[in-house]
Amino acid sequence: MSSALFRVATLCSTLAFAGALHAEERCELSFDSGRFDVCTGRGATLATPLSTLAGRTEAGAWSYWVVKFATVPSRSERARLAAIGADVLDYLPHHAYRIRLPAGQTPQGRIAGVLWTGAMAPQWKVDAMLTGWLSDATSRPPALPISVSLNAGADADAMLAELAAIDGVAHAFAVTSAPDRRIVLSVEGPRLEAVVLAIAPRADVAAVSLRKQMNYFNARAGWLHQSGTQNQRPVFDHGLLGCGQVIGVLDSGVDYAHCAFRDPALGTPPVSSCASGQGCAPGTPDFGQRKLPLYYKWSASGDAAGDGTCSATGVGHGTHVAGSITGNNFANTVDCAAGTFAGTPTNLDGTAPGAKLIAQEMGENLDYLNSLNGTIYHAAETAYLNGARIHSNSWGGSCCLFGFLCQSGCSQPYDEFARDADRVSWDHKDLIVAIAAGNDGQCCANTNKQIGTPGLAKSPLTIGASGAGTAGENVAGFSSRGPTIDGRIKPDIMAQGDGIVSSASAGTPPSASCGTCTMSGTSMATPTAAGLIALIREYLGRGFYPGGQANAADAIATPSAALVKAMAINGARDMTGTSAAVATPNITEGWGRMHLDDVLYFSGDTRRLWLADAPAGLVTGDTDTYALTVTTGEPLKITLVWGDYPAAVNANPHIVNRLRLEVETPTGEIWTQKLPASGTPNPTQSTTTTGYDDRNVVHQITFAAPVAGSYTVRVRGIDVAMGGSQPYALVAAGALQAPAGGGANLALRKTAPPSVPAGGTIVWNLMTFNAGPAAASAVTVIDSLPAGVVPASATGIGWSCQIVGQTVSCALGTPLTAGTEANPIAITAVAPATATTIVNAASVTAAELDPNPSDNVASVEVAVLAPVDLSVTKTASVATVQAGAAFDYRIVAGGAIASATAVVVADALPAGLCVTAIAAADWDCRIDAGVLECEPLQRAPGPITLSVLAPDTAGPIANTATIASAQPDSTPANNSSTVTVTVAGAPADRLFADDFEVNPTCL
Repeated sequence: MSSALFRVATLCSTLAFAGALHAEERCELSFDSGRFDVCTGRGATLATPLSTLAGRTEAGAWSYWVVKFATVPSRSERARLAAIGADVLDYLPHHAYRIRLPAGQTPQGRIAGVLWTGAMAPQWKVDAMLTGWLSDATSRPPALPISVSLNAGADADAMLAELAAIDGVAHAFAVTSAPDRRIVLSVEGPRLEAVVLAIAPRADVAAVSLRKQMNYFNARAGWLHQSGTQNQRPVFDHGLLGCGQVIGVLDSGVDYAHCAFRDPALGTPPVSSCASGQGCAPGTPDFGQRKLPLYYKWSASGDAAGDGTCSATGVGHGTHVAGSITGNNFANTVDCAAGTFAGTPTNLDGTAPGAKLIAQEMGENLDYLNSLNGTIYHAAETAYLNGARIHSNSWGGSCCLFGFLCQSGCSQPYDEFARDADRVSWDHKDLIVAIAAGNDGQCCANTNKQIGTPGLAKSPLTIGASGAGTAGENVAGFSSRGPTIDGRIKPDIMAQGDGIVSSASAGTPPSASCGTCTMSGTSMATPTAAGLIALIREYLGRGFYPGGQANAADAIATPSAALVKAMAINGARDMTGTSAAVATPNITEGWGRMHLDDVLYFSGDTRRLWLADAPAGLVTGDTDTYALTVTTGEPLKITLVWGDYPAAVNANPHIVNRLRLEVETPTGEIWTQKLPASGTPNPTQSTTTTGYDDRNVVHQITFAAPVAGSYTVRVRGIDVAMGGSQPYALVAAGALQAPAGGGANLALRKTAPPSVPAGGTIVWNLMTFNAGPAAASAVTVIDSLPAGVVPASATGIGWSCQIVGQTVSCALGTPLTAGTEANPIAITAVAPATATTIVNAASVTAAELDPNPSDNVASVEVAVLAPVDLSVTKTASVATVQAGAAFDYRIVAGGAIASATAVVVADALPAGLCVTAIAAADWDCRIDAGVLECEPLQRAPGPITLSVLAPDTAGPIANTATIASAQPDSTPANNSSTVTVTVAGAPADRLFADDFEVNPTCL
């Protein structure tokens, strides 16, 4: 960042920040605590002592930068980051990346098409809550916990020692969560300002956040969420009881001797004890156990394994939660083989009574999270490694202290807990993480943005609480309302959580008991939802889709979390009782109360289900298209869900990869989800072409009375900034007509880089999707490569490929079940040696009839770019110049500019040099952060002349002009030119005749 630009920014840093501030995305960098306009250098941040940090960015082991593009960067523009050796660490809104280079290196002037480059200002790193405490010294608590997120490559051990030694730091420990490293500090309240001022400027520091204390969110399931009709349980009636499903739960513990969990034959489950937080290794489960294959004791070393005695204060929380998920009295045991109960469901039976539980005890005080450096990432991943594909979390941090005290001015930024929840969801895309929304509905009744952390994460399923049983239409008064701080809809869905009767712990050590107790809270709603999710996974895993009855050939064994979440949301119903909002979606009830019978199709139902699970996903500019045939008589609901890439801590908005759902009706109307111009966070749907929802990772289009005909459904990749491609899931429910004669509706998609150098390597990726309704057997993909292309390899997990001449053929080894996408095929070849455009098509076939063969062929175009020879020469009008005196630089670009693409001439100007004018009629030139960048406007552009004033400091000044393009250069030695000018003496007085001093204007 240029020092002048940074000075302007800090002068404006005391502007009051308003949450509704929406600068143009082209110029804006946006964080929870403020905005910065790179085009004008003006910022809007909270007024704090951080303004004293102007320009301070201390050196680190690596060189960290922010690189901002003017609009959605293309693949080739992102590739330029890798070309200069940059590691992309995070996406920053809007259209920006935080990158890492070796120490001393800079991206300035090295990346064509970049709007702005600069350092990460210390003010941007500090979250809004912590910034608020900096401004309010009088009401600070005596000690505050702070989390310091480190950039990749930072020496965490050295940083821990350095931060622990800062005056005012009482305690410090390190936390590792997947690739992220953090230092957690306990800071003395009076020394908060000094500590933050010492930490934020460090280059190795990515973010500084207030770390909230985690608490449990505690304040008759079956029929309410299955049919909505008392005592009718159609999902149970079809033998779906959660059998074969494994669920992890991170809570206070479980009384494993209670009859809802006890195994009379095998007794105590395996217990893995560890008090090292994230250092605790996965244990070995015993799936012979009736309910608990493995019990982790991760609480403080002095605690006994098990759970406290159930009481009105919330003790016994974990046993109650576990009972709501998978509880099943061994005297009324589930028969998974027959799909039946021995008797009828009771309060000792959870919503998935046939499922098994990986229990993770963290103690009544949440020691594992609050003091033993545990993380939701570690807990969820450990459960995943033990076979769990659902992880339930009835805890979080919020603005409500002790359950009754709302912190004034509190908000919940996107912090490390939310990032960890999104990260584990991204790393394990078939793991659905269920999280309680929080209980701030009454505690903080006069505010919105009540959702706690990690419940505000994007990809997990966040659950609010409704009343129980016949009161299920009512929103529980304590249930936290949204939106999130960046305006997203949360909670996602509702489940009953008020007055829930479940298993009661008899205390530690665990002892034989069979009691129940009553608790309320989103803590109780979350396990209810987790059990219902298990029923959805069992439905898919046993092949109920698409035929409506169990069929092993149709089994979807590994549905993505996005698909399961989309099904849960698609089946949700709008609530109409007390405290319910007018219509879903809204910030009170999300997308509605879970209702499985509205989405799970069983043979004979009039309402059918259609789904698409697309793990290969989309990149920017891609579109997937589907066709649905709809008849009248049922509402039509189409739901798109994607598990987004984790955002940077304190970034705002939190979305990273943006997709869009489009539904075209038989009459030609195109419906999309919108955000109202009024700023109301509740999404709407319309056919307008403005106001698209660019915040939420759930899009849904509903037609209460759809017209009959063919509906075209499109999923567009609007801006896929991180992670390569963005997987997604699509679900539709309504009076959907099965394709005539059944069959397997295959679709093929093909991608490739837009261009490659002549003689270089080209890779095509081919993705095959089966929309059903039947499984597709003998699936074969054939790709005929053009002449001049030399095939090298063809591979794909599950595919058997061969290359004969120019023809590549790949056969899938197993049937492709309906609603699933096969693993991609990668075809690698050598491009022709001369410039050309390659266009080739691939096709897919199967043994079954395809009702819509129009999408069985996919083609892609790739430009083969010949090498070019560009050159640049830089000269100066003088060899020696007086300090402060004027002289000119002249840059002449030559070579094959007319045949090159994306040509850029760059010149990193020496410090202290003042550019007063640029004469370059044939070029589009700009100076960004001290770097001149020029792009040609003519095929044979003329010279570039810079009029400059020499620095005020004597000595030699050397600088280099470079030229580059998107193509390889046959003679790279002439792509740079350096000139040295010697500055002599002190600056002469620059005075007009009237003796008024002139202050030159520098560009």
